[in-house]
This record gives sequence, structure tokens and C-alpha cells, in this order.
Amino acid sequence: GVVAVVGSDNVFAALKETGEVVAWGCAPDGAHLTDVKRKLSEGAPVKSISAATTTFAALKEDGRAVFWGVIADFGNGFLLENVEDQLIDVVSVPNMPTENVWGMFAIKKTGEVVPIGHIANP
Repeated sequence: GVVAVVGSDNVFAALKETGEVVAWGCAPDGAHLTDVKRKLSEGAPVKSISAATTTFAALKEDGRAVFWGVIADFGNGFLLENVEDQLIDVVSVPNMPTENVWGMFAIKKTGEVVPIGHIANP
């Protein structure tokens, strides 16, 4: 069965008991999981999911975080590819308000906060 559901402006994602993540809605805004399917299914299972305006995150049991959807940076340098190697030992990825938020934060067990994307109106 399903253990969690989160939503953004145009997409919903669900976490199943098996650790599988499914999404539906507007494909460009995160419903299309093709690019991250391997990262979601390899290794440790997903233990939680979270969402922002058009960005989603899955936290895996081994502390790795996987992000997908529309992750805009608006020139602040927090593109996913710039911080992806830092997304280990993550303990939390909080849900974000869904107004003017095109990114998220990963909180590591050291207390370090890793921004991903752009937070225009936190």
C-alpha cells in the first residue's frame, strides 16, 4: 500500500510500502520519473518523500537524497549538478511551501544545510 503522498502545484508523488515512488500529473513539473528512476530504485529503499512548488525529493534509508522536477537556480549556483555529491548523510528534506519556491533544502546529520534550486519567498 501507500505510506505517504505529497503534492506540488501540478504533481503528486506517493511512496509505497516497498520503497517505490510513483508520481502523476504534469510531466515537466515532476510526474515524469524517467531521469531519476534508477537513483530511486538502486541501493537502499526510499524512506520519505517531500515536495515544493515543482521540486520533489526522496530520502533513502542510507542517507542519500534524490531530487527531481523543475529545479531552477536563477543564477545562484545551487543547480542540482553542483551540489549532488553533497547529498549524502542527509537526515531530512523538509516540505516547502508551494508558493514561489523552485528548490528545497537537504539537512545533513552534521547540521549542514545544502540548498538545491532557488528559494524566492521562504
